[in-house]
Amino acid sequence: MTKKSPKNENAKMKIPIWALAIITFLPLGQNTIAQQPTESLYSTSVAEKFLDIAYELTNSKKINPQNQKINFQDTDLSKKNQAIIFLKAAMQLDQQLPFALPYTLKLASSYPQTAEQNKTENAQTDNSQLVYQLLLTYIDESADFYILKNAINFSLQKLDTRRQREELLQKAFTELAGKNNRFDSYLATELGLLAAEKTDANSATAYLMQAYDKYNYNNLAFYKLAEIVPRQIKPATYLLQLRLRITENPLNFDTAMDFAKYAEQLNLFQIAADAYKYCADLHEYLYSEKPLPSYIYLPWMLNYCSTEKNQHKALEIAEKIRKSGTFDLITEAIAAKATQKTAPQQAKQILENAEEKALKIIKENPQTNLVNQQQLAWFYCFAKPKPAEAINWANKAYAAEPNSPIAAALLAYALTENGQNQWAENIIENYPKNQISNLTLAKILLEKQQKQQALKYLQDAIEKDPASLEAQLAKNIIQKQGGQYLKPVDAQLTLKDLKNNLQRPLVPEFYPPDKIIQVRLNTRGNKFAYDDKFKANLNVTNNSKEPLVISDDSLFKGYIRVDANITGDLTKQIPALVNKRILPSSPIQPGQNLLIPLKLYAAELKNILTTHPQASLNIEFTAFLDPVTTPKGKTTNYINEISPVKTTVKRSPLKLNAEFLRNRFNAISKGKLGQKIQIANLFTGLLAEQNSIANKEAQYKFIYADWMPELLKAAIVHNLKDENWTVKANAMAQMLYTPLNYEMTNAVAENLYDDNFPVRLIAIYLLAKNQNENFNEVVSWFAVNDNNKLVRDMASELNTTIKKPNENKAKK
Repeated sequence: MTKKSPKNENAKMKIPIWALAIITFLPLGQNTIAQQPTESLYSTSVAEKFLDIAYELTNSKKINPQNQKINFQDTDLSKKNQAIIFLKAAMQLDQQLPFALPYTLKLASSYPQTAEQNKTENAQTDNSQLVYQLLLTYIDESADFYILKNAINFSLQKLDTRRQREELLQKAFTELAGKNNRFDSYLATELGLLAAEKTDANSATAYLMQAYDKYNYNNLAFYKLAEIVPRQIKPATYLLQLRLRITENPLNFDTAMDFAKYAEQLNLFQIAADAYKYCADLHEYLYSEKPLPSYIYLPWMLNYCSTEKNQHKALEIAEKIRKSGTFDLITEAIAAKATQKTAPQQAKQILENAEEKALKIIKENPQTNLVNQQQLAWFYCFAKPKPAEAINWANKAYAAEPNSPIAAALLAYALTENGQNQWAENIIENYPKNQISNLTLAKILLEKQQKQQALKYLQDAIEKDPASLEAQLAKNIIQKQGGQYLKPVDAQLTLKDLKNNLQRPLVPEFYPPDKIIQVRLNTRGNKFAYDDKFKANLNVTNNSKEPLVISDDSLFKGYIRVDANITGDLTKQIPALVNKRILPSSPIQPGQNLLIPLKLYAAELKNILTTHPQASLNIEFTAFLDPVTTPKGKTTNYINEISPVKTTVKRSPLKLNAEFLRNRFNAISKGKLGQKIQIANLFTGLLAEQNSIANKEAQYKFIYADWMPELLKAAIVHNLKDENWTVKANAMAQMLYTPLNYEMTNAVAENLYDDNFPVRLIAIYLLAKNQNENFNEVVSWFAVNDNNKLVRDMASELNTTIKKPNENKAKK
């Protein structure tokens, strides 16, 4: 054997007209085909081949550079239908075949991309019944919620009226109840929303309550419920929902702030303080180049001041602010408040130092941003009360900002401190109420001996900002008046409810994303031989102390992309070899992992590996989570701290010699079933390799002999005539990458009359791919006369893709 390029006899050869005539008219003389009963057929190998064909038919490479998503909508309708037929056949041959059932359901429930495609699909085929039957088979607690949701939405979209959609939802809610909690929650939410549209509040409430009970991370159900029956949502439940949203997305700053503020509103000061600490840590992570803003550190300090045991932590925060080089008069006032009980002299000194520094700053630079007139007015009203200074600075603040409700309220309060209640009352009447104006009105009413009304204003003042110095003053006044501040909730009962429902710390510790999610790309080995179907999975581990939720609103939204980069004897980049989305039905618990199967040996990569058996190849796989494209065109993860993961596998070249090939050829007749299939794959790959390199210089060491093509073709034809149907079906499925000569074409054509439907199915598909319009009569006949529905359906689909003779004439 020598190294040289083969002659490509198929490149110049055309199938003779008389051969096409034989293929075309043989079926017309026979009206029925004897068949093996479908239920008795079983073959994992053929099922896998059919799955591979379906995957390749629908594995579009149209990528949206903005969101890196590939959709089945981009797939040609006929190809989509052909793929579904192959998938149905695959599941008949092996009901346990991995990937087949979810992939079929995902494909069958994909939406057309345009209105025109949707109109065409509705006219030609309706997969609604198929989708629902597949849904019934697929659903269990471990099913992918993304597939389930798309399936039911597809079925709903096919219905014309609101009543029909509601009936389908009711049917699904009844028949599928208890099989998947997240899907139950979704169905109940949809029913609840429909009931709300009909203003049926009772039904809407019942459904939405079920939805939230089934899946606590259902934000839509919760907030719609809060909209319909706000009084039925206990404060503890609302706080719990905010806490769960932090679990869902630890980087959602707005949610973390809402949680802290609501805990403060409920007078749960320790929880609020811990929550503000979380916000501070998150802010430092998100905006490391920016100083911590006052809207975080001031309420953080105030809530620590309002706790019984952790007031000293407010001083720690104040010291941190000082070390940052920032002077904040309000911070100093809160720091003094924190030490007032335990170290009154220290508190006094803090206030005097702050007063001196503030006056110096504003005197040297009246336009400074470090201290303003409102702050000094507030300082002399509530931190270090000095009525004369308070009214002085309040007047200046009001003159500078006459439209400010805060400036007006400070002036009114200062006036009351100076015994000028009437002036204070006149000012307050012209502005919206706020905490300071309520406190001012209460003092005025007490002077008028209107105690009950005053107590109400004091209560309102506290509720507006419960941890503030103003709120503390209001509480002291209530106590002096013999009243009692009514807290919005019972703190002990609320904490008990939270602990019972949460079963973990009430406030989480902040972790950056790379400490939460660990990703590994596993291929079960890194060296493979020709025709080895290496398996792979993406291992997502939750290293945090919180459940890892995957949803539209979560940290990781479930989008996965895997690129392949081939080097060695061939060079090729395959972007988006895998591009999918997953939404697990349950969160990944702390310390647990999620294994996501990946079909890497497929589509374009499989084609290259199959048709170049003598090439030595290295394949580097790169997996992305929620991929995005940078302005420079680079693909990366949405969360930069979680790097894309890589792994490399080596495909060893096939070592050929004459003895090896002849031994394999002789084994075709004597070998076992598995050997025959393996040899068929090998010989088909070798023949495809010759065709791909023909008439051009080989890119790698390539063994060839003049007698090889005839040997390879003879072996392939022999397998096409094997007595075992699985050998024939495997052989034809492997020939999709190989041009057919006359002998191979006729051998395939003879299988059109095989008793077993998988053989006929792949035979008609293979011939249709290699023939012109003369083959149209064949597929038309099979579309009507074959006894197997899948074969008839495939023939019908192929009939739409083969150009008719009159179409060619019209083009000419």
